[in-house]
Amino acid sequence: MTKIDTIQTAKKKLKERKRKQKTPIVGDLTPMEDALPTLELLLKQSSEVSASKLRTEKLRPIPKEKNRRKQMMDDISLFHKVVDHPDFQENASFAMKEHLRIKLQTEG
Repeated sequence: MTKIDTIQTAKKKLKERKRKQKTPIVGDLTPMEDALPTLELLLKQSSEVSASKLRTEKLRPIPKEKNRRKQMMDDISLFHKVVDHPDFQENASFAMKEHLRIKLQTEG
């Protein structure tokens, strides 16, 4: 009886798959549905991830216009100082390499 039942269900699935493949645009989505995880599993994983992110990550708002403008002006003035420096004017690539080497040594 179980063999007959499994054969009949397989035939029904095959017949339904052929019918779904004939439908325009959509086709048969059951293989995709079988491959995707269930909604409960996704909700469980997302809640675990979001809970851990909330504990470790602090939300940072966008800085105010005044602070962004001040930072931009500071960056511009620093850039002008670097460009006007005699070592940079003499050999720019060597000056940048030396700065990076020193910066890595102080951080490491």
